[in-house]
Amino acid sequence: MQSTYLLPPGIHSPEQTTRPRDMFAPVARLAGLAPQYIERLSQIRSLHLAENTPPSELALSAAITCIDQSSLNAADIDLIIMGSVYKDMAEPATSARVSKQFAEHYDLPVGPAFFDVQNACNGVFSAIQIADGLVRTGAYNHVLIVSGETGDAATRAATEAITAFAETGDDPHGLGPDISNHVRHYAACYTLGSIGAATVVSAQPTDHSLELMGIKMAADSNSAELCILASQEHPLVVDPPMLLEVAAPFAIASFKAFMRERNNSIESLEHLFVHQPSKSTIADYSAGLGYPIEKIVETVTRFGNVITCSTLLGWDCVSQGLRSGDLVGANIVGSGISSGSLLLRCV
Repeated sequence: MQSTYLLPPGIHSPEQTTRPRDMFAPVARLAGLAPQYIERLSQIRSLHLAENTPPSELALSAAITCIDQSSLNAADIDLIIMGSVYKDMAEPATSARVSKQFAEHYDLPVGPAFFDVQNACNGVFSAIQIADGLVRTGAYNHVLIVSGETGDAATRAATEAITAFAETGDDPHGLGPDISNHVRHYAACYTLGSIGAATVVSAQPTDHSLELMGIKMAADSNSAELCILASQEHPLVVDPPMLLEVAAPFAIASFKAFMRERNNSIESLEHLFVHQPSKSTIADYSAGLGYPIEKIVETVTRFGNVITCSTLLGWDCVSQGLRSGDLVGANIVGSGISSGSLLLRCV
C-alpha cells in the first residue's frame, strides 16, 4: 500500500500577545483572586491574540508558509481539510473560504476541493487520519491540512459570563451561587492561545518530511460531558477535578497501548509532542510514560493551549534538529474524551 508523508508544518502566530494575568484581571477583581491566578496554575506566560482575525485567515497564512517552504507547487494540492475548533461560520465549510483565498493568492483558476472536520482538540489529528486513508488508497495525492484557532474568543466569552453573573446573577450553566465555582469552570478559557497551523499529507516525501508509521484514535465516551463548548460565542465549560482525573491517565494509557501494538518502545522516540493545556501536563506524561521530560517539546508557556495545533507547533519547534531515521511520537487528548496517537519517522 502507498506510504504517506507529512510535510514540515507552516505556523502563523498573530503579532499581538498578552499575558494571562492581563486577560484575567477584570475577573480576578470580582472573585477576590490575584491576577496571576491562571499563570500560577498553568505556568503560561504568553498568549497570542487573534482579536478580529477570522480562523480562515490564520489557517491560510499557515498554509502559505507550509507550501512556500516546500518543493510542492500550490497547484499540486488537490484537497483541503480544516480541523480547527473555531470556524468562520457554520455553513459553508470554512475550508471553502480557505480554498478560495488559496486560489487567489497563488493565481489558480479554482481552489482545491475542501471539507471541515470537527473533533475538539483532535480535529487536526482526525484530519490527518482521514487524509492518510485518502492518500494511501490513491484518491488524492497531496492533502493540505489546516487549522485556525481563535482562542481569545473563549476568553472574552468567559469574562462576559462571569461579569454577568456578578452583576445580575445570570447562571446559564447552573454553576451555583459561589462565584469561585464559576471561575473554576471557566478558567481554561484564560489559557487558550490563537494560532494558525498547516501541513500536507502527501504520497511523496520531501526534505525533512515525516513518514506516517502509525495512527490511531481511542475514546472514552463516558467522559463526554466534562468539557463543553456550546458554540463559538460561549465560554468553554470544564469540570476541572474530573477532567484532570480522567484525561491524562486515559491518554497515557492509550499511547502506551498504541506503541506496544507497533512493537516500538517509547524510549526509541527522539521527541514526543503532546497536547498541552498547562505545563503540568508535560510532567504527567513524563512520569506516566517513564520518558525524559526534556524530550517532550514544550510550547505551552510561550503560546498557551493552542487547541488543535499542539502537534504541528511542537514539530515546528524542533524540525530543523531532526535527522533521517529519527522516530517521533505524538499524543493529543481532546474533550469527548478522545486520544489520538501518531508514530512518525524522519525521512
